[in-house]
Amino acid sequence: MTIKFIKDVVFKDQKEDSVKIKKEKILTASVVTNEDGKEEYEVTHKKNTFMIPSSMKDAIFEIL
Repeated sequence: MTIKFIKDVVFKDQKEDSVKIKKEKILTASVVTNEDGKEEYEVTHKKNTFMIPSSMKDAIFEIL
């Protein structure tokens, strides 16, 4: 699926690498289910993969 960020965000992964994504950036995401049974969005940007909880939908991104 394709998502569009509606605000600037910075994500940090387990290795403390950070990814800055600007407002209006469009990326491809896949939906995965975590150990708790909740949906998350897996996004890869500049060789970094990070997870966005589904609760962040409409707060920082929208689905196109």
